[in-house]
Amino acid sequence: MQKPLTLQLEELGPFDITGNLPAAKQRWLEWRLAAGYSGAAKLLTPPEGNLKLSKLSGMTLPNYGLTLAPAVASGNELCIWRSPECTSSCVLVTAGKATLPSVRKARVVKSQFLAAHPQDFVLVLADEIRKAQRKHATNMPKAMFAEDSIAVRLNVASDLRWERIAPQLFELHGVTFYDYTKAPASQRDDLGGRYHLTFSVSERPQSEREAVQWLERGGSAAVVFDTKRGEALPSTWNGYTVVDADVQDGRYTDPPGVVAGLRAKGSGRRLEAGGFVKKGIAT
Repeated sequence: MQKPLTLQLEELGPFDITGNLPAAKQRWLEWRLAAGYSGAAKLLTPPEGNLKLSKLSGMTLPNYGLTLAPAVASGNELCIWRSPECTSSCVLVTAGKATLPSVRKARVVKSQFLAAHPQDFVLVLADEIRKAQRKHATNMPKAMFAEDSIAVRLNVASDLRWERIAPQLFELHGVTFYDYTKAPASQRDDLGGRYHLTFSVSERPQSEREAVQWLERGGSAAVVFDTKRGEALPSTWNGYTVVDADVQDGRYTDPPGVVAGLRAKGSGRRLEAGGFVKKGIAT
């Protein structure tokens, strides 16, 4: 059986953010042409290109995202810690533009390029992040975000350990990195605040215990509730304060030790409350 992609890449890497960028861009172009496209495309989705990423407030940075093909859609496992109900209700498959064949194909092509040419992928990715950072650098209020001018979410639809695959990415100037993960805290590396991770609670019995471990160490946890759109989320979950994570995607602005509450979307609305989707009552 083939190893999950994150393990494959961790064994081959780590991959550098400097190297022969023109050659890497050429291979990305050739990969796209072979897949039937007429030219190259960006790896990163800009803030206005994704509904979730576009949810900004005065307290968030412009959010860029790397959206790969979730689970095994690309032929490789990109979500090693996923649960059955997480898989069946994934909004990156069952909701919005994710249901379009053209969108799914583009994500598969990117994922397969990462698996086949990881060093080229990282070079192109780092170049796009640098360019996005420079684009926004002159527009951000420094008193609010210090040196950072953009935020980047590397796992919009995947769960790869980028801190092991390409640790140099997190040394890029002016960038806040953040993600959701279903990995226990013991399976992720602490980069000293350079990579903000929010643990995503599932229906598995141990998941709530793992969430509390993240919260006790000052991290955050995301919980999906059966609360309907337009209704208020519960104020607490297991004694921890709940913030409305549907308002904006910038989890790096959340106070330490809070729960990011989400309303069930897509096919998740059909799941019985009590598993992956929790009952919308304060606990």
